[in-house]
Amino acid sequence: MSNISTTDKRFFAGIAKLLSDARHTAKKAINFVMVSTYWQIGRRIIEQEQKGKKRADYSDYLITNLSRYPGESFEKGLLTSLFF
Repeated sequence: MSNISTTDKRFFAGIAKLLSDARHTAKKAINFVMVSTYWQIGRRIIEQEQKGKKRADYSDYLITNLSRYPGESFEKGLLTSLFF
């Protein structure tokens, strides 16, 4: 590779930067979607648990049942199936 011109090296470095920037942007977008999804899941759990009351009754084991659901419903697990 020592016989590569300076112009070509700059060109290759520019391509590498484009790829690096794209990966960074994709990671930020995925993180945003994941945080948003987690927030929506939390909101739904609270709404389901409270059913209009000020405080939730946790006697119906919603969280326990929900934690089992993704493994039974998605081959790779809930988050893996949604985001990867």
